[in-house]
Amino acid sequence: MTQSGAPWGLARVHGESMQPTLQPGDLLLVKHGATPVEGDLVVVRLPDHTIAIKRAAFRHGEGWWVSRDNPHRGIDSANVGEIAVHNVLAVAKARVWPRPGLVRRRVDPAEA
Repeated sequence: MTQSGAPWGLARVHGESMQPTLQPGDLLLVKHGATPVEGDLVVVRLPDHTIAIKRAAFRHGEGWWVSRDNPHRGIDSANVGEIAVHNVLAVAKARVWPRPGLVRRRVDPAEA
C-alpha cells in the first residue's frame, strides 16, 4: 500500500483470502481516513503488523470485526479478534487494474 499523506492511495492485493472478489495482483484505489460501512473492503493493520485487505463485517466493541471472502485462505477476526478503529487504515473504493470498476459492498442475501 502506498501512502503519501494524501487521502487517496493505492493498495495491491497479495494472497488469496479475498477471492473470488479480489485476485492477487489487483490494484485498488483506497481512501485513507474514510469511515467504513458494513460490507466495505478495508485496508487494515493486523496484530502482527501485516497490512491486509479484508471485509468490514460489523462494528464490534472499540473496533471492527473483519472477514475474508475465501473461507479456505488467510486470516480474519475469527483468528485475531477485532481490529481497533485506528488500525482500519483505508476503505477501498475501486479496482483500477486489471479490471477497472467500483468495489461493491457485499450484500447479505437475506436483504436482497
